[in-house]
Amino acid sequence: MLSGAQLDGLPELLQGLADGETSDNRAERSRLVALLRVLLREELTPLQRRVVLGLFLEGKSQRQLARELGVQPAAISRVKARATKRLHQCVWYYECGRRGRLP
Repeated sequence: MLSGAQLDGLPELLQGLADGETSDNRAERSRLVALLRVLLREELTPLQRRVVLGLFLEGKSQRQLARELGVQPAAISRVKARATKRLHQCVWYYECGRRGRLP
């Protein structure tokens, strides 16, 4: 299960917005952070979640995660690819449904 502490850093992960951010942008960013929290918790396997959080939130290298998990770095690369593909698919599906354009 994903802890609240692990997800607290998500807004920082999505940093890089301009200083003059509008309220519309803030609302959109908040909506996307909430969606990402749900997707991480409900759509990824525990290993995928660990890899995504380790790489993107904790800033670890694939080599570091591989050592911690007792696997080869290539395995981390494959898990990362599957996880990011899954997140992309889920966000795409959600956004299309939200705009009424499901295939």
